[in-house]
Amino acid sequence: MTGGVVYFFESMLKPKDVQPLGFYDYIYWKENEIVSTVRKIGWQGAADATTTWRIDDSAYPVINYIYLRLVGFTEHDEMYSRLVREGQITREEALRRCEADHNSQWIHGPRLVGLLQEMDVTKEQLDRVLDDYRPRLVAKLGLAPTW
Repeated sequence: MTGGVVYFFESMLKPKDVQPLGFYDYIYWKENEIVSTVRKIGWQGAADATTTWRIDDSAYPVINYIYLRLVGFTEHDEMYSRLVREGQITREEALRRCEADHNSQWIHGPRLVGLLQEMDVTKEQLDRVLDDYRPRLVAKLGLAPTW
């Protein structure tokens, strides 16, 4: 759970005089090239994941589930959008990946349930909180709900 703590509380945990460096601010993400390179050394993606990144962070199924429930898209969707804009994949490929992700076991399966159990929260409890919060979030952002 350390990754989740750092993700949510990074600004409180890091020393004030330390500026983080983003790896991909310096190394361009070329998905096909990176995946083919790491597969040469024996890397395999998670069997229940539909993406090639952030599959090692146990918090990401719940983070993406929350994004999906609150705003209708995930961090992965944003990445696919970027890959389309950069010409790395087609819009159709991005839409196919989004649909696969949104229905995947990675977001809806045992990883999510296990993480919620670790936090002593049920999926039903999380859904109630998200359903209650969504209208306030949408109003705060000045958006019309579309879901």
